[in-house]
Amino acid sequence: MQPEIQAFVNPDSLAVIYLIVDPSTGLCAFVDPILDIDPVAKKLSSTFVEGIVAKIREKDMGPTWVLQTGIEGDRITAAGRIKYLTGGSTCIGAEVPKTIAALCPLAGIEVSVAGVDSMGYDFDKLARGGDPMPMGSLKLYALPIPGRTPEAVAYRVGNAVFVGTALNMPSEGAGPTDLPTANPVQFHQSLRRLLTKLPEGTKLYHSRATRLPDGTLVHESTIGDHRRSNPHVGDDVSETAFAAMRGLAPVALTPTQKVALKINLSAGRLAPK
Repeated sequence: MQPEIQAFVNPDSLAVIYLIVDPSTGLCAFVDPILDIDPVAKKLSSTFVEGIVAKIREKDMGPTWVLQTGIEGDRITAAGRIKYLTGGSTCIGAEVPKTIAALCPLAGIEVSVAGVDSMGYDFDKLARGGDPMPMGSLKLYALPIPGRTPEAVAYRVGNAVFVGTALNMPSEGAGPTDLPTANPVQFHQSLRRLLTKLPEGTKLYHSRATRLPDGTLVHESTIGDHRRSNPHVGDDVSETAFAAMRGLAPVALTPTQKVALKINLSAGRLAPK
């Protein structure tokens, strides 16, 4: 059975939050829910994601999973807020302890029961490649894409793959490698494995939309689109060329990244109330 996919695009940040819905049961999963920053109050806001939760409640749907495709330094997860509101289980790639060990010291983040858990147990599920995650009549699978960060994953269900921000729309290339855990060569290898192992017609869903000249917002593509025209990981781009384009990630973290990582590495548990 194929899932029903609902996309919620924030017109200000262009962030895309997806719902994967099992049509036969009404069970659903969030993909990459994030908080917004109120530019006036300069505070985090959960208004947009809470609007999605309200729509779910109206339809009596049952949130099962809150899926994160990776740890980022420029977006702040709403996983903790969604879990509090719905009871859904948070999930990220199984290698997140490596990311925690590498980034917490650089960000000055406490690794303890009161801070970020060193083993990643702030997340309810650490997904390994190939392990099925049931949701009603559907099964979700994690596809590891390390190189950007160790824990990075995409999620496949039916003919749909949710790639987060690891891949932008085809003309815009691959996602950033701006954290010290990045390994551009490995990242290129991971993305090429994703693009060559799946059928060209497989639909990809991106967690950041692109605004076209006519104002249209787009956030879907296919494997074939990327193989033909992605300037970073298309069929004619080598890992050496990609690494040369990206260079080395900076060792120092910015103040903004430090704040984001404290929240993201705790599955949103340490977000301000």
